Amino acid sequence: MKKSELHRGQDELESELKRFFDLFDLAPVGYLVIDALGLIRNANLAVVTMLGVSRNRLLNKQIVQFFFAEDQEIYSLRRKQCFESNTPQAWEMRLVRADGSIVWAHLQTTPARSGEYWITLNDITGMKQAEAYAEMGREVSQILLEPQNRHDSIQCVLDVMKTRTGFDAVGIRLQDGEDFPYFVQNGFSTDFMLTENTLIERAADGGICRDTDGTVSLECTCGLVLCGKTDPDNQLFTKGGSFWTNNSFPLLAIPLDRDPRLHPRNQCIHQNYASVALVPIRINDKILGLVQFNDRRKGCFTLEIIELLEGIAKLLGESIMRKRMEAAFRESEQELQAKKKEIERITHAISHDLKGPLTNIQTYIGMIMKDLATGRHECAMGDIKRIEDAADMMNELLRDLLI
Repeated sequence: MKKSELHRGQDELESELKRFFDLFDLAPVGYLVIDALGLIRNANLAVVTMLGVSRNRLLNKQIVQFFFAEDQEIYSLRRKQCFESNTPQAWEMRLVRADGSIVWAHLQTTPARSGEYWITLNDITGMKQAEAYAEMGREVSQILLEPQNRHDSIQCVLDVMKTRTGFDAVGIRLQDGEDFPYFVQNGFSTDFMLTENTLIERAADGGICRDTDGTVSLECTCGLVLCGKTDPDNQLFTKGGSFWTNNSFPLLAIPLDRDPRLHPRNQCIHQNYASVALVPIRINDKILGLVQFNDRRKGCFTLEIIELLEGIAKLLGESIMRKRMEAAFRESEQELQAKKKEIERITHAISHDLKGPLTNIQTYIGMIMKDLATGRHECAMGDIKRIEDAADMMNELLRDLLI
């Protein structure tokens, strides 16, 4: 009976251990057990996934080596507060994955026995990225409201996007005639620009190739986005017409007969850009250009990020159209002022030309009055003839004006 009870107790213990394993190791939240020396004694699968490293490479390693260098001091301070107050401490900081990419996490430390403590980790990278891109959108919006010329305004927008995203290369294409060259860019090599600045398909004789409806044919992925021919059912495209990928290299394996692009050049791939996003700049249904984001790291984008970038591109499109309208208004105002000056010049000339005959008429009327008063009728008739001549001259001037 005692032996049976012992076996039953062992079974219950094993069941509890399995239950603990399920709760600890399979929890959706990351758990770490750290000893008094700062070594990792245990880690669950969520932490392994979050850091992109095997459990064996985590165990018995200093926890600080997985923290972003600039945040390690924050960790030391929070750990000290945890033990001195014997209360949990919570904060946000950056972790470094095995591939060098950054993960934002919300951490909470809880003191345990013998100097050990537990760390709970929640991945908040998506939330932080959304906050950063929203802030970038506000900064871009402010720039676009400032009274700058179009080039300076768009250059400032590009500089903000390059700095805020940290991507290797950012460019903005805008329509120029029938082509869409880079209006501004930062990070693309000279060789890349030589081959990619123009998108127009050329015939053997150098002529421009067109579709059956007369629309110019634009090559590669940029041309596909700018033509608005993206497929929203394809996971590479969004409903807003953007193209994005976190790993561009498999695109090289797409058979030509299944590739939706016209003459895919794949220069972005050959330049080792893994993450690529092409976001159209729209105003209503018209595409004015696109914003291009390239980075050699994989996994730079999420659908939420692309949708935030589409919102920024919409602001850019509205600003471009507004500045075009302002430029057109200024041009019209200048033309109006020029016409006004021309009218004033003509009016002055007409006034000058009419003044002579009118002065003659007034003079001869005075002479006629004197002639009639003194009985010099013949002289009066001569003055009347001169008045007729002056009137004829005025009629000719008016006729020339009305023609």
